Amino acid sequence: MTPTTDGDPTPQLLGLAERLYGLPLAEFTPSRDALVKQHKGTELAPLLKSLRKPSTAAWVVDLLVRHETEQVEQVLAVGSALREAQATMSADELRSLTKQRRQLTAAVTTTARALARRHGLKVTQAVADQAEATLTAAMLDAGCGQAVRSGLLVAPLTSTGVDAVDVAAA
Repeated sequence: MTPTTDGDPTPQLLGLAERLYGLPLAEFTPSRDALVKQHKGTELAPLLKSLRKPSTAAWVVDLLVRHETEQVEQVLAVGSALREAQATMSADELRSLTKQRRQLTAAVTTTARALARRHGLKVTQAVADQAEATLTAAMLDAGCGQAVRSGLLVAPLTSTGVDAVDVAAA
């Protein structure tokens, strides 16, 4: 393990996690296990072993974050505007943004499906629906937005926009 100035393995773990979650889905587990072996006997090994393989929908969203950053940022910006409109109860703006949210999440999901196909994975409708629900959750809940932006999702997210979502497991 490369020591950090304060002995905290977190920065190295995050760097390795970013690489792992950026791999093709089928390569995740063997690559993670190889890293665990490589770091055997260090405090990093059990942390690496605890990294979960992403679900297909989470992997598709992570892929989108890595390759279509501008579209993801657009989704998150509309979400921020939507949450602000809800807070100020601007009905006209809320209707307009809700329509924009639906159109944007559908379009970005279509992009995500094509991107996944280019990376060797055919996305089923069920997975596309989960990816779209995750993008919607990112718009409705700021915590979900941060989780999506990380590119380290392991599970899809859902949100009604009413209750806060516990994103720790995802």
